[in-house]
Amino acid sequence: MKVVQGAARLVARRAARRPVDPVGARATVARAERILRPGRGVRVRSERVAGVPVVRVTAGAEGGGSVMHLHGGAHTSGSPRTVLALQRLVRGNGPDLVSPDYRLAPEHPYPAGLHDALAVYAHLVATTGPERVVVAGESSGGGLALSMLLRARDEGLPLPAAVAVSFPWADLTLSGASSTGNDGRDVLTRRGLDAAAALYAGEAERTDPGLSPLFGSFVGFPPTLIVVGGLDLLLDDSRRLAERMREDGATVRLHEWAGCPHGFTGIPAPEGRDASRRLESFISGALRTTVG
Repeated sequence: MKVVQGAARLVARRAARRPVDPVGARATVARAERILRPGRGVRVRSERVAGVPVVRVTAGAEGGGSVMHLHGGAHTSGSPRTVLALQRLVRGNGPDLVSPDYRLAPEHPYPAGLHDALAVYAHLVATTGPERVVVAGESSGGGLALSMLLRARDEGLPLPAAVAVSFPWADLTLSGASSTGNDGRDVLTRRGLDAAAALYAGEAERTDPGLSPLFGSFVGFPPTLIVVGGLDLLLDDSRRLAERMREDGATVRLHEWAGCPHGFTGIPAPEGRDASRRLESFISGALRTTVG
């Protein structure tokens, strides 16, 4: 992981000198996602769910449930095809993976993306059953997943069997100590996150739980797994989120990997593979428990 740490610092230094560019970031994501290909027996379909475009990854199993996945990208970029990183879950009689191509800032600031995610979630729980749905997401998608479920609960929708989030961006105010302490050590930069938060939040207060779920109530929340690296700018988002959930009576597991930057689950290193296996095991276990 030392090579990765050095690369993270180099990326951070370069990012600190460049203007924030969502269009450029989307082009980079489009090039990177070409390496994500479905394995044998796995199919990828583009469809619409509740009027929202989604990517569905499936092996054609019936009764395996659904994993709703929300991609990262600081609310300004990213791709639903990154759900292919979880494709091992669908093999055999595994669940379908459903990843919304939700609207992004700056063209569509808050709450457009939240509305898209909530529409897809409402459809899934109505057609699949909440006990057969797990919600997952990483980075800004992890934060969006949490905000979506807070809104779903407040609107009377049933909550899913479980939630699995990786290094979630849960506090757009950047009040966590790690957002300063890890600046320059992580692939993320405080400057970049602050600019993205401004584009996404628009005129809304960043303490709104729809933007920053850390400031919401997690009473009645389903079992949750959080994974994060020790060099992540968002480390304290995860730590404070777990503490807040426990205070509200929710069951939460927080796993930290020392010396790992943001996004480390996508790195072919022992730490990344271990974290990915834990995520997959948690999701599969939640669906086995509820689906049988």
